[in-house]
Amino acid sequence: MGAPSASSATRGSIAKPRVTEDEPALVARARNGDRAAFDELVRRHADGLYAVIVRFCADRDEAEEVTQEAFLRAWRGLPAFRGEARFFTWLYRIGVNEARRRADGRRRRQDVVVVSLDEQREHASGDRSVQPLDRAGRRRARSARSRVQEPVASRP
Repeated sequence: MGAPSASSATRGSIAKPRVTEDEPALVARARNGDRAAFDELVRRHADGLYAVIVRFCADRDEAEEVTQEAFLRAWRGLPAFRGEARFFTWLYRIGVNEARRRADGRRRRQDVVVVSLDEQREHASGDRSVQPLDRAGRRRARSARSRVQEPVASRP
């Protein structure tokens, strides 16, 4: 069964999620596969979730993608939702975790320096077109090296 759309997330001020007396009933219906009930939950919470997520993202397009992914994960994870917290609290956690996961991936990709063998030879021969790492880059490289070397050194 396909997941409902969260594309209604709008850009703008922070909107507080509306909680009505029928929200637990909507969640129960959505847990049983009722897409209309989940669509209503999306309608109620998309703007509030987007307002939180946009603070963690590189740009608004990414925030929209993360918001959509959070709703997809919520749809798939509804059977595990125990109802001990409000639905928005649970959804918020899913969204923030997804935003952080993407931000971590972005940072890892930025830390990777790819240098071809030709560039390495040019650097070794004195061609300075490939610049050495700055202080922060050297610190990241040392840290990465130690994270790799520690487990290797502790092996029998």
